[in-house]
Amino acid sequence: STMSEKEIEAFKKSDDFHNQAMDISLLADRAKSRKNMMEAKQLYEQAFELEKQAALEMNGVKTDKLWRAVLFRSAAWLAFHSEKYLEAIGLAHEGLSGNPPEMIEVELYDVLEQALAKMKSRHQQAMELAA
Repeated sequence: STMSEKEIEAFKKSDDFHNQAMDISLLADRAKSRKNMMEAKQLYEQAFELEKQAALEMNGVKTDKLWRAVLFRSAAWLAFHSEKYLEAIGLAHEGLSGNPPEMIEVELYDVLEQALAKMKSRHQQAMELAA
């Protein structure tokens, strides 16, 4: 089915946010490979905020389930790399709620599981410190 003008507008905005996010995530990857973890985390956070916007814009585009799912997966992983595990879980859930293609669904479950594991180990460490 064809996109409405409103959908085309949302898609263009989404694409714009996505391209900015990818440029910044590339810089984050480079910082990480130089073992500059502080800089990497800050850059991943910036990329995450942009990719989240890109994904949310796609909620206004009903015709493209695949791209919506891809963006939610990407935003969830960027949240994960920013150590924003609760955000990663939320975005993975939102991605899963849109009936994503099976391949992306598996990847959304993957980020969900890994973020949950991080939350759990954080919680256990906090309890051990409190004990």
